[in-house]
Amino acid sequence: MAKESSICPEDIASIIEISQTLYRGFRYTDEKNWDARVTYFTDELTIDFGGVKPSQTIAASALIDWARLAYALVETQHMSFNLDVQLDGDRATSFSYGHARHQRIDSGNFWHIYARYEHEYVRTEDGWKIARIKMTPVFQEGNPKLLEESFAVASESCAR
Repeated sequence: MAKESSICPEDIASIIEISQTLYRGFRYTDEKNWDARVTYFTDELTIDFGGVKPSQTIAASALIDWARLAYALVETQHMSFNLDVQLDGDRATSFSYGHARHQRIDSGNFWHIYARYEHEYVRTEDGWKIARIKMTPVFQEGNPKLLEESFAVASESCAR
């Protein structure tokens, strides 16, 4: 049986803060609390949403602007579990599994995604922030174009 290394109290505090960063971020997305959500990202971050949005480095504010429209007509519930946090000084990585439920409020159209998540974090003066997100779909049900379609509808109604 492999021996676990001991974890110092400072590491435990960081692991809890990183966990809260991840969980609160998902909760703020579900609540559409974009002003709070953006505070959990570095100014720029790298995203790879498994084909939902092109892999790219993007300003946190631009990602939130996209989310405001993509989620405008969508109710969501993001869940994360089996979280494993690895610390490396002022950087950290987490691995988890998740289930994200998306449903259009105007049509009932839905998309459920079961995924593996990888997040990278950096310690800042304001605490741990997410610098990279990689979401790898494992199973999907429903319409995988739901967010793209919702974004288009919301964008069109804003242009009027």
